[in-house]
Amino acid sequence: MRSKGVGKLFYVRCLFCLVVGATTMVVVLGCGLPITFPGQGTPSPTPAPTAQPAATPTPTPATPAMHGNLSAAEVAQLRQAVVDRINQHRASAALPPVQLDDLASRVSDAFCAKQMLEGTHGHFTTEGLKPYHRYGLAGGTDNNTENAAAMWCSSGTSCFDTSFASVRQALLDMEDHFFNEQPPNDGHRRAILDPAHTHVGVGFAFSSQGLRMTEEFLNRYITMSGFPKYVSATGSVSVSGKVDDPSTYSVYSITVFYEVPVQRTVDEVNQIHSYGYPSDPSARKDYFPGIHFVVQGDGSFTLNVPLFAGAPGYYTVVVWLAKAGQSPFTATDAVIVAQ
Repeated sequence: MRSKGVGKLFYVRCLFCLVVGATTMVVVLGCGLPITFPGQGTPSPTPAPTAQPAATPTPTPATPAMHGNLSAAEVAQLRQAVVDRINQHRASAALPPVQLDDLASRVSDAFCAKQMLEGTHGHFTTEGLKPYHRYGLAGGTDNNTENAAAMWCSSGTSCFDTSFASVRQALLDMEDHFFNEQPPNDGHRRAILDPAHTHVGVGFAFSSQGLRMTEEFLNRYITMSGFPKYVSATGSVSVSGKVDDPSTYSVYSITVFYEVPVQRTVDEVNQIHSYGYPSDPSARKDYFPGIHFVVQGDGSFTLNVPLFAGAPGYYTVVVWLAKAGQSPFTATDAVIVAQ
């Protein structure tokens, strides 16, 4: 395994260690996986779990935010500082800025606090929920891409300065490390520079034992409506939506993924540094306009989604949009829980 050192900052693939005095602070960056649009090929696999899936999926209760003694105004300043740095990085590639999203930030806060309490890092909860599950259960329907980072004290003693200035610098350092990645291990940088992103949630949690932070990038192009969040495990569900700018974007296809969240131990969660949609072809169904559903002139559409697994689990409705001369991209992660 190759690694390189710059001063006291050491990189090993997606992991780096920062030496603070006599104490080592370990920092881990979670890496993302690509997704292919229908007809392009086989999606990258998700690491296989070792635990058995639960019979019935249950949402994870929200965890109170962990922001130390910072005021609400200071927390808002920290979020905006990260967004400003993200937009500096996007501007360097002549990309439009992203806007801070409140819902995604709150979902991120709760996830980061849960990680601090459980001693986990990465993208999964111990209940097996992925980023788009967590965002969907909170009411979000936009496509979601997560960058995740974690810092903790290797010795088990207190080593993280929880002052406003220290937390701010740590968050900005994490964003800078994301952006400064080099190919082929540059998944975070590619997420930051994805031209389809329109919004981002920034959440974090910290204590004297360390820090967790995620960036929840969103593609907001479609207003979804008319579908229940929780349904019976059999039958079908009618899903409706409307493209916000039908003069620019058209519906290319709709993919529905099925999966059952897998209960994992803390150690199992910490061994996974990436996530993706299910790779099993039987867990994916593709639907095309003009064949399976109709897109109206105003960009509205309705698809009758068969609950093809016939069992409890999570269905994620992914609408692909196309713009003239460009490859399709994912615009939604609408989650439906079959019970």
